[in-house]
Amino acid sequence: LRGKDGAIAAWFALMLPAFVGIAALAVDMSYSMMMRQKLQISASSAALAAVAGLRDDDGDGFPDDDKFRELAVEYAYLNGKGAGDGTLLEGTCGSYDAGNGQVSGSNDCAQIKPGHFDIVTRTFTAFDAPGYDPDDQPLDAVKVDLRLSEDGNNPVTALFAGIFGWQAFDVNVTATAWAAPVIGNDCINEGLGSANILQTQQDNDFLDGVCLYAKQTLEEGGQNFYDADDGTTITLGLDASIEPNNPNSQNFEEALQDERIDEALLVESLGPIIDAFEFNIENRRFHLEKAHDITDDDYPLYGAPESSDKLPDTLESGKIYIATDTADIKKDMMGSGNPIESVAIIAGKITVESDTVLNNVVLLAKDNFGPDPEVDIGSNVTMDKAMIVSHGDLKVGSNGRYGSGSCASTNVKLFWLAEGRVSIQSNNDISNMVVLGSGDMVDIQSSSSNIFLTTALPDEPAPANDAAPHDDTGYPMLVRPTIQALNELTIQSDNTFTGCPLGPGGGGSSNQLAGRAYRLVN
Repeated sequence: LRGKDGAIAAWFALMLPAFVGIAALAVDMSYSMMMRQKLQISASSAALAAVAGLRDDDGDGFPDDDKFRELAVEYAYLNGKGAGDGTLLEGTCGSYDAGNGQVSGSNDCAQIKPGHFDIVTRTFTAFDAPGYDPDDQPLDAVKVDLRLSEDGNNPVTALFAGIFGWQAFDVNVTATAWAAPVIGNDCINEGLGSANILQTQQDNDFLDGVCLYAKQTLEEGGQNFYDADDGTTITLGLDASIEPNNPNSQNFEEALQDERIDEALLVESLGPIIDAFEFNIENRRFHLEKAHDITDDDYPLYGAPESSDKLPDTLESGKIYIATDTADIKKDMMGSGNPIESVAIIAGKITVESDTVLNNVVLLAKDNFGPDPEVDIGSNVTMDKAMIVSHGDLKVGSNGRYGSGSCASTNVKLFWLAEGRVSIQSNNDISNMVVLGSGDMVDIQSSSSNIFLTTALPDEPAPANDAAPHDDTGYPMLVRPTIQALNELTIQSDNTFTGCPLGPGGGGSSNQLAGRAYRLVN
């Protein structure tokens, strides 16, 4: 009776069901949570895509077409890999053919509902709900419900819990996306904005509806002029502060908006966007001159890349040049007096000689050619239809002319994207431009730069969905001029910013929800 041999085995046998139960709880619950997360990504993607395609231009409370449902179905399945082997949506929601990327049979669908989102009560009301009133509840949101369940023949299979007769889990998720109205002439997604600090020093003029947005801090230097009578606005984030708290600037109080907005800017992270542009540059799939009417017949854009340690003495149009060291662009590389035209240049560091004229060019400074990628543009440079992508800094000299240099055209023709610091020196005329910087600062230096930004939507429809930048490769559709910093945007003294009404051909949309901030609200 006192023998203890085999006691551990006996205790193990007695405790084995408990051990298995704990394993079932830990492993199966973790697995179901992972599947829920994947399904939530699919639902969120579907809702955001759907609300971007939602239209009710006549305001009758009914969608104008089924485009929003088709987008929801497509993005639910594109982002639903790994979230179950069965269907995510009912048969009435349509089907998605991954082979040709087509959605078919999309019509009535209880899992994809358009409706109205009330930001005050944070409630969603479907368009076919009793009492829905389109006059008071405009169609501006889409709710998507996805499930992995026994009813859908795609439950999450249990790994250990089957021992106890628990063979599968049901997982249900919901996502609602809202087309949030943006105040102040779309100040969140265009104009001058910073996700952290926006600093305006002294004696700057903000004219004709230019928008300013500071998410965290507005540092106002005084003696600036804000043309509030013509629509210039200043918008702050929910917890943003003004330093000093009594700015000595003309019309500052009139331009400052009472409503505060907790919005991200056009992008929250520049790395993936730069990667997307880089991919397309290296695969010869981008051309600014044809950005709004590009077709498959236009590919490949350039011939096969030519690679060496530096640029050749003479450049030819229609080619990609790769310089594994520094690429020094000289003003006469296409003949004395001729512009550098229709070339793409990829290197670790790129310099542009002063007095150079560039037209329809792409410059990419890559981080795998050296530790300090950089694009350095000299003074008195003229540039039109050009894209600059830098994994490091971007330096722009003085006395340059970039774009039309006026409100004559409001199509975006200049893309300047930099993961490092962006520095723009004095006395430049700049227009038709997207500048995005994620380094320590986007710095617009002192003295007499004239910068033109659009301020209103056009009357004509947007380009087709297959227009460049190409959607299927992850491009952001950057079609509205803006200057935005993910850390700090500093505007030094004596510069002028002018708003340009966006006329026909500007790349906007007739969709009443275009230009809004698409947000996941639950």
